[in-house]
Amino acid sequence: MQLKYVNRQVRKEIQAIYEASFPENERVSFSHLLKQARHRNAYFYYALHHHKKVGLIYLIEYQDIVFIFYLAIKEEYRGRGLGSQILKTVLNHYPYHRIILNIEAGDDEEQVKRRDFYLKNGFELADYQTIENKVIYQMLYFQGYVSKKEYFEMVIDYFGQDVFNQYYVTGEDEDE
Repeated sequence: MQLKYVNRQVRKEIQAIYEASFPENERVSFSHLLKQARHRNAYFYYALHHHKKVGLIYLIEYQDIVFIFYLAIKEEYRGRGLGSQILKTVLNHYPYHRIILNIEAGDDEEQVKRRDFYLKNGFELADYQTIENKVIYQMLYFQGYVSKKEYFEMVIDYFGQDVFNQYYVTGEDEDE
């Protein structure tokens, strides 16, 4: 398994994986992801396995936090341990960082399967959820807890205050 930077040559193929893997209300524009990966502490990789593009991962670095913004495996390659291999590669690359990610909260079969996947790979459930663009997410962490306040600081650093104000609900407990 290799992780390679998304570039012009693979852009359309990776965009197709991205759009097939995430519902529209959970996607940031693909061009925004590419732009941020060129100019910010963000990294957009595709996964190459036996010379085939099998998935993608998008990471945001902020201080000692790495946020897995997106992780997806093409449907025909799911269930083969490739998602776990990508996670292992990332976790090995950031041994001293706290790693976080959000998954859609809920108890339908797909949401439970996704949660179990991350728990099996060593992640733990945080004691809070976030609401982003009207979707409720459960925070998970690896190698150290990240508070909701730290998470929101990272989001503001990446997106800016205006986007944060438009899409994120902070609730009453910002000082967690």
